[in-house]
Amino acid sequence: MSRLTSAFAGFVVLAALAGCAGEAKPGAHPSPLVASMSAEQAAAVADGVATYDEYTAGFGRFSSCLSASGYDLEITDEANEVIAYRIPDDAVSDGSEQRCYDAEFAQLDMLWQVARQDTSADAARLRECLAGNGVDPADTWDEMVEQAEQNSIDLLECLAEE
Repeated sequence: MSRLTSAFAGFVVLAALAGCAGEAKPGAHPSPLVASMSAEQAAAVADGVATYDEYTAGFGRFSSCLSASGYDLEITDEANEVIAYRIPDDAVSDGSEQRCYDAEFAQLDMLWQVARQDTSADAARLRECLAGNGVDPADTWDEMVEQAEQNSIDLLECLAEE
C-alpha cells in the first residue's frame, strides 16, 4: 500500500503552514521543522524564493533520504511543475517520510507550490466553477477564493475532480 501525495492536498497543508509562518523572536526556540532542515534546504530557502532547480534538487534529496531508509517513492505525475508522488505506508508509519520531508523538501515544497497556486489545476477548476456560477473569475487564487466566499460557492465542491 502507498500514500498518494497530491498537489492540492499538499497545498492545503502548505497554505496552513504559510499562515503560521512568522519572524522568529529573539531568544525563541526554532520550530522542530526549522531545526531539522538540512543545510542545502536552508540555503535554498534563505532568500524566501524557490526556483525550479532548487525544488527538484530538494525533491531529489528527499527521495534519496527515503531510499537510504529502505523506501522508494514513485513519481505519479508532474503538472504545472509540481511533482505528485506515492510513498509506501511503512515509510509514513515509521517516521522516515516526515523526517526526510522536513529535512530536505518541506520548505522548498511550500514555497514552490504557493508560488504556482495561480496557475495550478485547482485554480483552473475554480475559474471554471466561478464562471459556471455566473462570476467573472479574478486573476489570482486568493481573489478567486474571496469571490467564491462572497457568492456562497462551495470551494470543496468546485475543486472536486470529476
